Amino acid sequence: MPCTVAHQTIRISLPPPPAQAAPDWPLLRFLDRLLAAPALCLWLYRRRRGRRQLLDLDDRLLHDIGLTREQAEAIVNRPFWR
Repeated sequence: MPCTVAHQTIRISLPPPPAQAAPDWPLLRFLDRLLAAPALCLWLYRRRRGRRQLLDLDDRLLHDIGLTREQAEAIVNRPFWR
């Protein structure tokens, strides 16, 4: 009789912030920032989501990644821009 085991993958690594080029012309610089805004918002959202997923981990899983419950709560309670 086959045995099935369900595994849950939790991704807590964060992608690097989007690179921003600064052209010399003011209009191009404005357009560059305007077009980079959605990528920045997505990056901030993913960082927030990844931090909140730490609260879903039990103490054994937190120990596996080298964190205590207090450290995980401190990470989750940071402002989104840090």
